Amino acid sequence: MDENDKITNSSNLIPLPRTPSARKVIQDFLKTAEDDEVKELAVSFYTLFCHTVGPFLLYEIEKKQYAQVLEKVNSIDEVGDYYGAEHLLRLVAKLPQICYEIHFDKMDELKVFLEQLAHFMEENASILFIDKYFRINPNQKTIE
Repeated sequence: MDENDKITNSSNLIPLPRTPSARKVIQDFLKTAEDDEVKELAVSFYTLFCHTVGPFLLYEIEKKQYAQVLEKVNSIDEVGDYYGAEHLLRLVAKLPQICYEIHFDKMDELKVFLEQLAHFMEENASILFIDKYFRINPNQKTIE
């Protein structure tokens, strides 16, 4: 069963806050990155993630959970403290299309960054990803 089925068809959510958080995943990745361009892209990727997770990366059923996260943070950049690797992968999947549409001029560098990040996440999959989601009633007003 893929993530879409787990979340939308089965009314499951990824528990938040995630450990490790998206911020921690990127910080740990930065420790392994050797190229300055890759490091700069990683920092920009994290900022983009924080700004796009709510509007572009979440399934409809996850929007209530996101609203609760927004009530807890002082800055949009803190959103990455609640979401994890599963959510980062959603941006990885969408980023090439986003960059193509905005005519991003560093596609070769972006490709290197995404390959390195994907490799890092694959090597650390056992600690980055969860397989236990929690079931919710899609009609409930808040997520506990």
